[in-house]
Amino acid sequence: GITMDQLLILLGLFQFNQISSALPLWMIGLWILFPTTLFHGLRWIWSKSTWILFASAGGASLNYVLGEKITSLTLPLSLQITAPTLIIAWSCYLLMVRRLSQSEKVHAT
Repeated sequence: GITMDQLLILLGLFQFNQISSALPLWMIGLWILFPTTLFHGLRWIWSKSTWILFASAGGASLNYVLGEKITSLTLPLSLQITAPTLIIAWSCYLLMVRRLSQSEKVHAT
């Protein structure tokens, strides 16, 4: 997730109002804590790939748009470019995490 956000910064999809081009410390903290929610609070999205798409579009991507209003995050590109890109990135990320978690369950048994 940290790598994904760093790549999106390098692609110019979003910026933080700081000198460094790296993710701010608070964002890294969010990424460190986020995996703890995946198998408890977000368990419902693992049942179908369709739910992952809804979570990506309605949840994760929307957080960046709302984050621009309350943090040092800036979205320099239009919403017509930013929103679909975030939806695709988050869908790929969550599908990858789902696949990895399923392979872990197979290996653990």
